[in-house]
Parts: sequence; C-alpha cells; structure tokens
Amino acid sequence: MGQKYKKNEIKLEKLQKEIDGLEDVLDEIDKLENVSDKSNEKSTIIVSLKNYVLFRQMSIFEFKIITSVKGAMDGKNNSSETYGKTIIGDGRGWINNLDSWTMLILSDKIFKDNKEFEINSLASFMYFFNKIIKINNTELKEYFKTNYSGDWFELIKSLTKKRNELTHDLHDTNFPIKDLRYIQNLMQIFCYSFERVLDVLMLQIGNHETNSKSLQRFEETSDNMSEYNAEFVKSEIFYNLINENYKKNFKITGTVIRLNHTKGFGFIEREGGDDMFVHKSDVDGFINEGDKVTCSILVVKKGSEFKLNAKNVKKIQ
Repeated sequence: MGQKYKKNEIKLEKLQKEIDGLEDVLDEIDKLENVSDKSNEKSTIIVSLKNYVLFRQMSIFEFKIITSVKGAMDGKNNSSETYGKTIIGDGRGWINNLDSWTMLILSDKIFKDNKEFEINSLASFMYFFNKIIKINNTELKEYFKTNYSGDWFELIKSLTKKRNELTHDLHDTNFPIKDLRYIQNLMQIFCYSFERVLDVLMLQIGNHETNSKSLQRFEETSDNMSEYNAEFVKSEIFYNLINENYKKNFKITGTVIRLNHTKGFGFIEREGGDDMFVHKSDVDGFINEGDKVTCSILVVKKGSEFKLNAKNVKKIQ
C-alpha cells in the first residue's frame, strides 16, 4: 500500500507541474483582462488563452482517469502489451465505458482473492465517488452544485462537450476567468482523489474489517485534501458506502414517507443517506406511511442525475 502511494506521489508531482502551468496562464489572463477593461478594447489573445486553459484542463481530467484505470488493471506489469492497454487502448469512449471498466477490475480482484462477495453488476463508480468527496469551500461547493449538480461525472461530461465544440466546431469557450479558476480547483481535488478512491475500493471490497490498514491509510490522506478545500468522508462511512453500492442485495432499514396509495409510489427515508423512491411493484406485502422496512438499493441514472430506487421492500414486523 505504501509503495503504491509513493508511486502515486511521483505521478502527482508531474501532473502538478502541468496544473501549476495553467495557474500561471490564468494569472496572465487576469492581467490582460484588467488592461482590456481599462482600454475598452477586446483582446483575441484572452479568448485564445481561455480556449487553451479549458482544453488542457479537460485533457488532465481525461489523463488522470485513463492512467488510473490502466494502472489498476495492470498493477506492476510494465510490458508493452498489457491487459489494461489492450482493453482501454487510447481511452476513446471512456465516458461510456468507465463503469464497465471499474466493474471488470473489482470483479477480477474479488475472484483472485477468493472473497465471498457477490457484486452488484449495476453499480456506478462515479456515483460512489460523488459520495466520498466533501468540498469545504462554500463558494466552490455552490458553484459545483449550481452548474454541475455536485456531480463529478456531469462536470467532466460537460467539459468534454465544451472541448469538442472548441476543436470540432471552432466555438470559443465563454467561461469567465472566475469559472475557469473554480474548474481548476475542482480538477486539483479530482486529480488527488480519483486514484486513491479507486485503490482503496479495490483493497477493501469484500473485506469485512472496518479498521483495515487500507481504510486507516485512506483516512490519513484526507488531511492533505485541506490544501484543496476538500476532504474524504470518514473511513466507516467509506466502508458502508462500499457495501451499499457494490454488494448485491445489500439490505438497509428505513421509514416509509410521502406514500401515495393512489399513484402507487412513495419514498423511504434512512438515517445518514438520501431518500429512496419506492414503487408498489417492489413491495412484498402492504406498507403504510411511517412503517419501518428493509430493502435493497438500486442506483439508476436519469438524465444527468443519479437516483436511488428501493427494491425488495419488506415491512419489519
């Protein structure tokens, strides 16, 4: 585990140089905009620099995802032809393939370790990732929530679209400098977090120890997130989220709320988690508002948002 993180630190140092370079460009844009405002003249250089920053920001997001997933597949195998390099290739189509790639990694890990853990094949890694990161800066958190629903996948997908418009349709990016700085901060949080979350998930999945070395190490690294105005959730929450998202038919308890018998649906409220939608077709027997129930969770993506559906709902007698 320690060697893995040392290797990550080396990668992060190289990546940080790229990020620092973008910070310098953003500073130059700031200076040019001040000059432009005073002279009341629009500068094409500013537009070009903003286009460059957005292009590089998206490239760094993409690079981090692809290299992290390849690294998780290949481990210490540095051959010219590897499992990860063959499956992922140049990374095209990663937006549609990320969940299937991570599922392949986790299933392989469970099989190799002979762990008795039946995995939920419909689980989404990016939904899981959203639950692990907490942004502490109020302005940044509000920007992320307002513009991207607080969803990392939605952020990256939106930036990918912007980059494609930039390269294929020659559309300029119209982001204000403040927005580009917000994206820069989010990118730093993501680059620090993505590989660590994936690594610990691989080590911890199927492990019933709630105080394992991998979870301890994970919680220790949360202190370094303060530099980026963010933190990881506590290790016990991380452990619970693994089971909730990745363990097939994992049972939780909750209380029935906002139940509409006429329309045949309602919601289940649970402590420390989001409310879940429940349809009458997923209820075993009959329930009323206020009833305590057990159920399993199905994460579904509707449009740009993830929703939780309750399945196999049973009243606690």
